[in-house]
Amino acid sequence: MFGKEKPERVRCHERVTTPTLLKRTEEIAKIEKKHVDELKLLNDKVEEMET
Repeated sequence: MFGKEKPERVRCHERVTTPTLLKRTEEIAKIEKKHVDELKLLNDKVEEMET
């Protein structure tokens, strides 16, 4: 069912985590951080324009 990653799985509290899932989670975290940084920068620019 899980193909090649099944032998490499890591058990953690009855849940299966594969290397692919870990990588995807890491990529999502990077994208979310980038989004937060961009949002903060844009909000700072708006505040600067308002004053």
